[in-house]
Amino acid sequence: MILCDAPGFGDTAGSEVDIANSIGVIEALKGTKSVKLLALSSYKSLGDRGEGIQELARVLVAMIHGIEDKLDSIVYGFTKYPEDIDPNAELVNIKTSKVNEDVALQYDTAFVTVLNDMIDKTEEGAFKIEPTGNIPKKNGDHALEYIKTLVSDMDTLRTIPELETRTAGIYYRTIENIRGYMQQLQGEAEKLLIAIDQQSDITNYRNLARSISRLKNSEWINQASPGTYDNLMRRITEDLVQYVCQLEDSFMKIDFSLKCPENVSIAEEIVKKIESMRDLEQSVPELKPYTEKILQRFLRCTQEAFDRIQKTFNLQDKNIYKIKQKLKELEEIKREYDDLHPTRIYLHKNGYSNIDMLSNDIEELKAKKKLEIEVLTAAQRDIEAELQHLNSVKHHHEKLQRIEDQNTELTITLERLESIKKEHDSLINTRHSSSEQASFLQGKGFDSYEVLDKSIQEIERIFNERGKNQQSYHFSDRLDVSTANNALIYISQCGKVSHDRVKENAIDANENLRRYIREYGIFLKQEINTKFNYLRTVGDERDPFLHSQDLEMCLQELSSFNKFPEVFTCINAAETIEDLQQKFFEYHRILNAKMEEYKVAAKIKELKDQVIIAQALTCVDRFCVNIFAGNGFSALYRQYQGEIHKECRIAYKTVLDHISKGDYAKADMALTDIQDKPLNERDKAQIQNDLFCSLNKLMKDTISVTNWLDGKIEREDNRDQIMKIKENIEKIRIACNKHMLMELLDKKIQTDLKNFDNEINKILSRIILKGLNSIEAFMDADSFSEAEQGMETLSKVQRELADYCVSTDVTKKSDELRKRLDLIVTKILERNDFEDVNKYSINPPKDLLAKLKIVASHGSARYVQAHNSMEGKIRQTFNLAIDQVHKAPLNERSVRIRSLKYALCFLPDDLQAQFKSQIDELSNLIADEVTAYRQDLEASFTHVNENEHTITRLGVLAEKYSKENMRDLLKTLREQCLKQLHMHQINLQKFFDEQKIQSAIDTIKKILKYEESVGAYISEMKGICNNVRDLTLKQISICCDNLRNIHSIEQDNTEPDLEVLVTQTKLLVSTVKQTDTLSWNRSFTDNIPELVAHISAIWTLKNTQHYNTMRGIDEADTYLLMPHVGQIIAIFRLLGLGYEKTEKIPILKVLYKKLMSGDLVNNLVEVGTGEGKSVVLAIAACVFALTGVDVNCSCYSEVLSTRDKKDFASVFRTLGIEDRIEYGTFNKLCEQLLNEQCNVREKVRNMIITNQSALPVVNTLTRTRSKVLLIDEVDVFLSDKYYGGMYIPSVYLKHPSIKALLDSIWQNKTLRLLNSVKALPAYKTCATQYSNWIFLFDEAIKDMIAALQSYQSSTYLVQNDRIVYVEGESVVDNVVRGYDTVWAYYHENGKGNISQASLEENAGILINCGTFSYAEMPHDFSYIGGVTGTLKTLAEVEKNILEEIYEIKKRTFMPSVFGSSNRIYNPMTDVRVVNEKEYFMYIRDEIRAICNAKRAILVFFESEEKLMTFYNSEELSPIKENVQIIMEKVSVKERELYVKRAATISKVTLLTRTFGRGTDFICRNQQLLANGGIHVLQTFFSEELSEEYQIMGRSARQGDFGSYRMVLLDKDLEWVLGSSWMEELPRIVGTTLYENLNKARSIRYESKCGAKELGIKQCKAEHKASKEFMRALTSGDILAVKDFLKKKNQGANLITASSRTVLLMDATGSMSSLLSAAKETVCTMYERATFVLNKQGLPSDAFQMQFVVYRDYDCKNDGILQSSSWELKPNNLRNFMTQIVAMGGGDYEEAIEIGLWYAVQQSEQPDRISQVILIGDAPAKDKPAIKRDRQAHGGEAYWSKTKYQKPTHYTDELEKLKAKGIPVHAFYLHRGAKENFERIASVTSGRCEHLNINSPQGAELLTNFVTEEVLRKTAGSQGDAAVGIYRATPWKSFTS
Repeated sequence: MILCDAPGFGDTAGSEVDIANSIGVIEALKGTKSVKLLALSSYKSLGDRGEGIQELARVLVAMIHGIEDKLDSIVYGFTKYPEDIDPNAELVNIKTSKVNEDVALQYDTAFVTVLNDMIDKTEEGAFKIEPTGNIPKKNGDHALEYIKTLVSDMDTLRTIPELETRTAGIYYRTIENIRGYMQQLQGEAEKLLIAIDQQSDITNYRNLARSISRLKNSEWINQASPGTYDNLMRRITEDLVQYVCQLEDSFMKIDFSLKCPENVSIAEEIVKKIESMRDLEQSVPELKPYTEKILQRFLRCTQEAFDRIQKTFNLQDKNIYKIKQKLKELEEIKREYDDLHPTRIYLHKNGYSNIDMLSNDIEELKAKKKLEIEVLTAAQRDIEAELQHLNSVKHHHEKLQRIEDQNTELTITLERLESIKKEHDSLINTRHSSSEQASFLQGKGFDSYEVLDKSIQEIERIFNERGKNQQSYHFSDRLDVSTANNALIYISQCGKVSHDRVKENAIDANENLRRYIREYGIFLKQEINTKFNYLRTVGDERDPFLHSQDLEMCLQELSSFNKFPEVFTCINAAETIEDLQQKFFEYHRILNAKMEEYKVAAKIKELKDQVIIAQALTCVDRFCVNIFAGNGFSALYRQYQGEIHKECRIAYKTVLDHISKGDYAKADMALTDIQDKPLNERDKAQIQNDLFCSLNKLMKDTISVTNWLDGKIEREDNRDQIMKIKENIEKIRIACNKHMLMELLDKKIQTDLKNFDNEINKILSRIILKGLNSIEAFMDADSFSEAEQGMETLSKVQRELADYCVSTDVTKKSDELRKRLDLIVTKILERNDFEDVNKYSINPPKDLLAKLKIVASHGSARYVQAHNSMEGKIRQTFNLAIDQVHKAPLNERSVRIRSLKYALCFLPDDLQAQFKSQIDELSNLIADEVTAYRQDLEASFTHVNENEHTITRLGVLAEKYSKENMRDLLKTLREQCLKQLHMHQINLQKFFDEQKIQSAIDTIKKILKYEESVGAYISEMKGICNNVRDLTLKQISICCDNLRNIHSIEQDNTEPDLEVLVTQTKLLVSTVKQTDTLSWNRSFTDNIPELVAHISAIWTLKNTQHYNTMRGIDEADTYLLMPHVGQIIAIFRLLGLGYEKTEKIPILKVLYKKLMSGDLVNNLVEVGTGEGKSVVLAIAACVFALTGVDVNCSCYSEVLSTRDKKDFASVFRTLGIEDRIEYGTFNKLCEQLLNEQCNVREKVRNMIITNQSALPVVNTLTRTRSKVLLIDEVDVFLSDKYYGGMYIPSVYLKHPSIKALLDSIWQNKTLRLLNSVKALPAYKTCATQYSNWIFLFDEAIKDMIAALQSYQSSTYLVQNDRIVYVEGESVVDNVVRGYDTVWAYYHENGKGNISQASLEENAGILINCGTFSYAEMPHDFSYIGGVTGTLKTLAEVEKNILEEIYEIKKRTFMPSVFGSSNRIYNPMTDVRVVNEKEYFMYIRDEIRAICNAKRAILVFFESEEKLMTFYNSEELSPIKENVQIIMEKVSVKERELYVKRAATISKVTLLTRTFGRGTDFICRNQQLLANGGIHVLQTFFSEELSEEYQIMGRSARQGDFGSYRMVLLDKDLEWVLGSSWMEELPRIVGTTLYENLNKARSIRYESKCGAKELGIKQCKAEHKASKEFMRALTSGDILAVKDFLKKKNQGANLITASSRTVLLMDATGSMSSLLSAAKETVCTMYERATFVLNKQGLPSDAFQMQFVVYRDYDCKNDGILQSSSWELKPNNLRNFMTQIVAMGGGDYEEAIEIGLWYAVQQSEQPDRISQVILIGDAPAKDKPAIKRDRQAHGGEAYWSKTKYQKPTHYTDELEKLKAKGIPVHAFYLHRGAKENFERIASVTSGRCEHLNINSPQGAELLTNFVTEEVLRKTAGSQGDAAVGIYRATPWKSFTS
């Protein structure tokens, strides 16, 4: 396929050129089978009348004879057309406006034919070509797929060598064009994003989703242009995530409380936006967590509001409400379940959210197809009508063909959609739930859909039954009308929400609340009528004012409703008020007439009764003020009261007048002036009545006015009411002081008057406090103006009422708020620093400044200051943010500018205007800067091949782009460089082929210059250089072959005879006699140097690969591998050479020294890291093996053991000693050693399964060879894993009969005795089948019965059809915790979580076959030796163990053969501690500094989790492409490759701590060494100094240069500094930091070793017994075998009541010493307790223990608590503790409440618990801390799905334990926990003491504390005596 540009015709070159071009074209076309013409039409040459088309048509007609018949061969392309111009529209316009109106043009048939053809072929889209940049455009979403095919075809073509060189330019231009098209698509997506940002309404994201979907189809572009697709999608994803984060920030700020109902609509807008973004989730899954979080919060917050409405108004019976909420939850689950139906998922995968959308598309396609068929039919009619015009037939046929093609495409699409619908319909009929649906239901607690449906039906039935009786309301208090009004608005807003759940809740709440309010309206109206009727019928015997005040308050309440329109309308208050006013007006008229009648008839008594009624009804006047117009009941009362007074004498009348005016002082004086003694009875009665009514009314009025202030006291001007209250109180006080008046009143009214001051004081205090709380709420909401105004108003009120309101609470609260107001400016400035513009959306400055501006406008200086200060701060922050954009890397600036523009929306308008111009200017500057950079880069590549300086300049540019993080420019530079390099490779091959050696050398120099300049930035550079090297070497090899053929040189070099060398080697050891002991004679010892020389020579010959090929070259010796002097001396020391010992001459008794020979002395040799420990061990092993000794080479790593064995296997094989040398980890070698003597597992299994009654005797006469143990790294040998480890072989007996027995016990869980199980048929079957061993079954059954009660106490998980346990930071599935694990399989199988196959696999009887201590195994070796790099770092305890236990008396320290170390490290300055925010930043900076220095760096992390967290962090992302990872999961092959790469310039390698030992990072790059070599960065503080030395030793090896540093995270030091690390750390930071840390580490390590020593002593006895058991097995002593197995497998005590102790331990980061001590001492605890109980004659198995560890909430559900089984066997607890890792915590207080909660759960089990022993170093958390930590680590949504769903507090759990009589003994490790632990112990009557676990006696103290309390409980009444015996026993000399 040839793509060519046709030559021009009719140009200015002349006719000769035209002729030549024509001939050339004709000749070219003659050689083709077919021709396609691409006819190009330029927009510029189109012309007004289509002249360009005419010219094109004439050219085509002239070229092609009979063009009308050949139109199919022409393709039209349109160039230089603007984006908005449609070529088809232009062509149609030419035809309609020009051709149809110009007869001359119509006769130009060729032109018309071509024009019609062009119109027809461009109807469905024109083929636009932009020659200056873009690739040909093809419309539609599948354009990139077509392009992919194009590039794939090009790649295929380029595999042809001849074409690769010639097509390189076109290929790379095409790739560049594709990149441009991708950027255009990105631009379209970003434009849509910008439009989304700017518009406030809901956006249709379909277009954006389609654009992203198109981009998703372009992932293949990474193959052609690496990183293009990834960068593009990352940018779009970041933009979308930023946008949704901004929505989330705005949403989280919304107040959903009832006081802000308007916020519902704001939230709904955001929710709609989020919902509309669902179209994007399939393409950008990162959006889903945000959308889910927002929707969940919306549901939760609105539900809380509805709950508040229910609770506030008690709308429904609480039970019914809960039932309804439960019903809604279940219906929601049902909806979610339906969404998981295969039909819904299937539709979603095909791009449809529901079936309606699919159906609509099908209907639209059918309609479109119908229309196409109609067009096709019409076209066919046109053809039939024009058959006579043959020229038109072809044109119409083509048009008809296109219509048919379109119809076919529609048919295919329609068939596809209908097939989707058909598949959907078939899935609907699926009866069974999908796996997703089943998992979902199980997660919600339902086994099947039927169970869920049944639950819904049951709850609906209950609801319907209970809901029949409509809720009746009992109104005992006033309606909270404000809340009710807000609630109605809130519900109304929620009713408009699109979410079904919210809408349902709104409808339900609306109905109930409106019914409640209407009921209250009816109730209020009835109350008014009742009280009114009461007052109308009042008589002498009734209190006239009893209901007067109540009526007034009811009327005031009804009137106040008009301020709350929603409630006012709901209760129809307007109509009610009108009815009541008419009623009162009518009664006023009737009462007036009646009183006038009594007055005329002089019926004084009757008139008096009516006057009392009128006085009582004066409370109505205010309510009817509009209709009474001042002539209400008060006027009636005054008018007719005067008439009554007229009947009294003048003196009495004076008294009555004063009383009616409330002038009680004058009334008292007038009463004194009356001469009647006693007073006239009739007049006295009148005075008493008036005085009572007056004072009673006065009190009621005062209370009413006072209550009126409620809710208004701080908001309105209440001076009139205040003055009224003061006047009334003064009048009452005067009346109380007038004795004559008081004597006229009865006792009750006198008491009421005396207590009135207190009553008013209480009311005023309550109202003022309420007002103060309201002001406080304004302060909290930053409503400064309202707060200031309210405080000012309230202060005036307080001053006025100072004598009447004397509450200390009011004074205290008032002072507190005034103080807050005084400091409010400071607090505002502290709380709102506005230093981060990205948080402006959460807390908009615009709102706060607006509030400050309002209150400042009132003249408050402090708020003016606050406003100005805050505005200045914002200006400063924004200016700083703009400056930071200037300084930011170029690629980050656009994102930051978008953030600034978004933040700008939250500033006041004046600031927006100011900063907008700056931001726009900055945007333009950045655009100009980008353009300048690009132009600079383009200019650099224009002259790149002229000289080397231009290539060097590319390196400068690359460094600049990298430092400033200009990813796009760096990528462009990289791609251009790769193009150039590709061309150079092609040219190099060409020059070699053409034998142009100088040109080839020049090309190689250019390539090497590229590598020197830009190699650090182009990952492919190394591969290119390797290819060039291989190509060059190949060419040199060809040249060498040619030279060899010319002149062959053969030299005679004698090569050593390997077979002779081996024979000589074996001859040297022939004098050694093979005996059971390792003993060498002097003769052999003298020959050892020669023997070592022979072995070394063999090793050299076997490993020197280049020896033969390099013969004849002077430097041949440099290619020979040979041991250096230091290694040889180390070998000699291991083999006993050079030692002296001192002896006495017997008679003379003179001391003399002599060389040791014959007997070897155990010896360890220190050899520096990287100086050949493996070689030393291998050659020493060869010597031992040649003398007939078995050699075990023990290493800590299986990988390194395999590597070393592989490296030396050829030597071992050559010497014939391969089977005598074994490499492996120490525990593996020990197990092999034991099984070699006797395979215990197989022996016991066969013995029981075959029911043997006697054992065969094994022949032990065969001599066993002596064994030697050679240790690689002794500090690891002394670690917990080996020195403290145990080998416990167990047998898992499985058989159908055993499975049947287990099934029977599980089915009969209530059986509690062994005899009950013996009655089962399954047991009898086993008793018959295993009659000789049934006693073991009996013991196992006891354990099974006990485990049935406790198996759920053990913390396990179900994973991959297995029971698994959390161990440290990982999950393991190969752990069996006795029968707890077996029953867990049964339990989970019953729940459907474990398959039957898995149950069958894991059900059986467990037989313990002994306990072997790894620490005892070295005693079985004749000699112990080894090499290590850390002999000097051993702790004193470790040195003692080596010397005293293993008799390793000799230690050799080899100096480095490379001299003093060239490592740069100063512990005073190179160890740094940083906080969590700085941690990754410091590591990143260290990496960057090393890379800039052209060095390599190794960064060691504590764990894989921490490594990956850093690897995925933002800090590493800019340099991530240069980073490699080495950890356990990486394959061995890749690991070896990465290790080699690690020692190259600028290479960054992240490693886990495991690879700090034994991994050789060999640096062969001289430039790297010259730059400073490898740098090692350790990011954690090692628990052992030896590990630190080993990691440090990964650099500066073998005399090389290197450096080392530590960057430590502060909270990670909790393990070494303890729980008070936050206080300790500041004291030691500085030059003494490392010294203090090392000292603290040493103390802890010594303590840990002490505990280990205690554990080893205990395990020694068990090891000895187990070895005796092995001897009994081999000797056939079946009685001894049975006795051992019975003791070892003794079952639980089912008869004697056991005491059960929970040992509850803190397992956070600072507790490693405690956990280690607990593991090491648990066996000792049991042993000592058993000894004391036996001594007292008590059962030794009468106690059980359970180990439980608690941590903190940062460890989440799986790690916050772990528990063992209940155990009588200490080894099981020891195994449990082996896997527990100290982790988590960091904030001092720990989650003790979780541990105590667990203890409470255990206390509720049938067997209960006896006591709890709590050990920790930090106190328990308070409630706010618990709430904070749960929220910070998952939130309540997370914890609610765990067993810790309800927060608790340690005091709550203590009370529960106290109620059950369970003591908690608390032992604290740190003084900071003392107070809290003492309280815990005292509440439950427990013991509390300090436990110094880090002291040398720490393990002994722990043992004593725990054992004493266990004995105290177990021995019952003899408990104190048992403790006495324990304390009196000398345990240090005790042996079991």
